[in-house]
Amino acid sequence: MSSELIINSFYFFFLSTIITKIVLLKLNISHINKHFSNVPDAYQEIISKEDHIKAQKYSIVKNKFSVCSIIFQGIILLVWLMTPALDMLINFINSFEFNTILNGVLVILSFTMI
Repeated sequence: MSSELIINSFYFFFLSTIITKIVLLKLNISHINKHFSNVPDAYQEIISKEDHIKAQKYSIVKNKFSVCSIIFQGIILLVWLMTPALDMLINFINSFEFNTILNGVLVILSFTMI
């Protein structure tokens, strides 16, 4: 496989994942708005209409925040992968000349913490 095919496949799956997540969140928001003031029949005795509306408002805000979070995380990941930042991190850790396994663990831990 050529490296160009691998990179293009990564971009395809990366964008597909982000778009799918955003579309599902938007569909959820749309469904909540469509049934905003209706408490389901099975829950009418358990939850008040005010509490149901409060929960729906919370869900809408949470989903909107999730959309922003997904986009932000995607941008951060692309910046790390498309700039020399990841190579600089790897080279910095390799400069300590630990064994290969420890270097790999340190790279993963450092990348996770950042």
